Amino acid sequence: MTREIPPVGAALASFTVRSSARIQFIDITDQVGATVRRAGAGDGFALVRCPHTTAAVACTEPDPALLEDATTFIQDLLPLSRRYRHLEEGPENARAHLAALLLGSSTWAPVSAGQLRLGTWQRLFFVELFGPRVRRVEVAFVPASEPPRDAQ
Repeated sequence: MTREIPPVGAALASFTVRSSARIQFIDITDQVGATVRRAGAGDGFALVRCPHTTAAVACTEPDPALLEDATTFIQDLLPLSRRYRHLEEGPENARAHLAALLLGSSTWAPVSAGQLRLGTWQRLFFVELFGPRVRRVEVAFVPASEPPRDAQ
């Protein structure tokens, strides 16, 4: 038996982030949470996306030492001394593109009663990899669908 799934409407919004360093982790948890609340969110999930190819979005612990380690890890993994082929804007641009490939351009978080439900030590971060710049972060709230009536 095939059941039709009712369409789910997502609320879309965006906000800007201003970085001040070449590589920088910027906590966007509160901005994402506020965006979800403005969407009138109940239960569902939030998709957080970075529409830039030299930046990323991640979920991690906000410990400054960890974020410093992460920055050093990116720099060590992708040194500027490496012979990159993508050189239109220099080796720092090539490193930024490659780091963004590894970190990813999106993440998600469950939402319950309009609130982000993250783990105890989790925060959402915009990761600037070719700053400083002004960037955009997109958020889509996808509401939980209701089960089919005959399944209730």
